[in-house]
Amino acid sequence: ARAGVTLGVVTTLVLTVQRMVFPMSDPRVLLGLVVVLGLVTAGAVAWRARYEPAVRDRVALGWLTLGVAVMALSFLPLLWYSIPPWTMAVLHLVCQVLFSGAILVVVLRQQLWGIDLAVSRALVAGVLGVLLVAAYVLAVVGVQQAVGDAPTSQVAAAVVVVLAAPYLRQWAGRRVGALVYGEALDPHRAVSAMGARFASDDERALLDVLVAQLASSMRLQSVTLTSGGAAVASYGVPSSNALELPVVHRGQEIGVLVVTAPPGEWLGARTVRAVEDLSDLLAAGLALTLALHEADAARERLTTARLQERKVIRRELHDGLGPWLAGLRLGMQGVRNAVRQDPDLAESLLDSLSAELDQRIADVRSLSHHLLPPAIEQLGLAAALQELAARWEQTGMRVRLRCASLPPLEPPVAAAAYAIASEAVTNAAKHSGVDTCDLTVDVHQGTLRVLCVDDGAGISPGAREGVGLRAMAERALELGGEVVVDGDGPRGTRVSAELPLDVVGAA
Repeated sequence: ARAGVTLGVVTTLVLTVQRMVFPMSDPRVLLGLVVVLGLVTAGAVAWRARYEPAVRDRVALGWLTLGVAVMALSFLPLLWYSIPPWTMAVLHLVCQVLFSGAILVVVLRQQLWGIDLAVSRALVAGVLGVLLVAAYVLAVVGVQQAVGDAPTSQVAAAVVVVLAAPYLRQWAGRRVGALVYGEALDPHRAVSAMGARFASDDERALLDVLVAQLASSMRLQSVTLTSGGAAVASYGVPSSNALELPVVHRGQEIGVLVVTAPPGEWLGARTVRAVEDLSDLLAAGLALTLALHEADAARERLTTARLQERKVIRRELHDGLGPWLAGLRLGMQGVRNAVRQDPDLAESLLDSLSAELDQRIADVRSLSHHLLPPAIEQLGLAAALQELAARWEQTGMRVRLRCASLPPLEPPVAAAAYAIASEAVTNAAKHSGVDTCDLTVDVHQGTLRVLCVDDGAGISPGAREGVGLRAMAERALELGGEVVVDGDGPRGTRVSAELPLDVVGAA
């Protein structure tokens, strides 16, 4: 910029000195330098508007680029005498409009001082005047070249101007409005630009892209989108004069949109209306992002639950079945050693190994039923719970089951309810110190409730939460429910779970 100003000042001084010292000399060399310098300046302004990220008003710089280029080209009639002299006056008039437009666009697009309507109309009038003059001159030259009659060409030019005036006025109004107000004049363009982001960008970065597009389209200093009291996406550094708008999706407020104007400026009514129109699109993006985060959390909970189940299986295999198989091998070796010397001892050892084998087979079946009993898929949750109670009855643990008539349940809900009930009864059998518990399963207001109560010793103070309790809580949380365990009092332990029924596709 400093180099351009310096060259301009030097060129002006040289031209002035030449006219004073050598008034009869040919100035076309210096005028050619002026034209080249002007075009280079226009190119520099265009490059800054296109590539420099700190530039805020590229539209105004675009007008300034055109103005500088037209001003430089207006000196061509002084270089080539074959060009009509009147073109210089026309080009000077055009560049004045462009220079004024560059200044006014900055004022009007920021809606400074509330003069947007008056000055935008003046700008439209100026552009329209230039267009009508150009149309008149072209019509006069064209008709005169065709018929060679000056009065006829003037009348024909006047008719052309009258007929073209409405169309030129409409065209100039649209162009000036777009330059002054940007996409705030036509929110549908901003909606189209923002809507295209839904398919072209990463869904998890969608909100950042949308708020940046909103700030760019509406020429805002900052845009912040909050949900649940925390910012989920933001753009720019907030200034004063903040505007807060609720973000509503399907009749429910899911966030707040906070926008600010550039420092020293105010949000005009047109911009506010445009932001309100675009907030619906932001609401859809926010709802999509929240759903993605919820799906990620559900997937993480599901992965954790599966990991816990695998840990349970590993523990049963490592601490139960594995050592027993090692003992079975030693027992078989003992039978082999005694089969010839003491057949009665060998037969006794075989009877003991057979009884132990039956017990381990029952343990494996119990573990498989604990994970997912076949009765759930074949007969439903109620039948599976009856089978659960019957199996515990064989071990000496009495389960008093009260299961009301249940509606058809989604497989994830039935599996989670069974797993929670089975784990609760298992904990009661192992830790309560009593041989009886009550298990109740029913439906209330769209929620499946599972309640297991015993009259045992309860949970010891300071006891650590085991794998079973965490697995129950994670299963319920995965479906949007919850598990509450109360065992601090003297009346045993109470495990209560509530699972929503409408979880189609939740797994």
